Amino acid sequence: LTAAAGARRTDTAYPRLLSWANATQAQILPAGDTIEADYFAALRRQPHVAAMTTIGLYSAVVSRSDETNVTVISSPDGAMGVTVDRAKILAGRLYDPKAPGQAMVDQQLASIEHLTPGGTLRLYAVPSAQNGAPEYSKAVTLTYRVTAIVAFDDEIVPTGTNSAAPTALVSWPLTAPIVAASLNDGYEAAVRLTPGASQAVFSLAAENLSK
Repeated sequence: LTAAAGARRTDTAYPRLLSWANATQAQILPAGDTIEADYFAALRRQPHVAAMTTIGLYSAVVSRSDETNVTVISSPDGAMGVTVDRAKILAGRLYDPKAPGQAMVDQQLASIEHLTPGGTLRLYAVPSAQNGAPEYSKAVTLTYRVTAIVAFDDEIVPTGTNSAAPTALVSWPLTAPIVAASLNDGYEAAVRLTPGASQAVFSLAAENLSK
């Protein structure tokens, strides 16, 4: 009976993690590199949406001489990592997504930069040229106080290339708006659907809404 109970707990561990994290199931990426505030607000009101967060994605490196790519995420609505796709705190405390200059980092970035809670994270955000090539010579220095070392939910069972790179979730706004516009890789909405909702139906609704 004990063995059976243990096996049952193991079988349900990942679904329970997804439920605890309020993990999202769909990503909506509008065309362009600006915040589609009206679209995101309308998307949030769709009946298929149980929870949603908006995300800005940025490219950065750990130093001007080391071009190790870092995935930098900032959430305009402050929900990412806090109430949606909740980050698991391994050390330290949850950051304040609206307090300037705070960050939570994953173990990979903490190891590379020898970071602990209370330490300073310094990154170099890299703008892109017209042809899309990174312009490392024009990198912008970004400095944050680390509040926590965390595990993001897509790092438990990696789901794509984003989870392969060291990751930092930083408070909004990333930096001055004019500077941020040159660094942005795009904005997206991450959505958790209502139980039983069809992803295909939701995708069609999201596409029709964009028109």
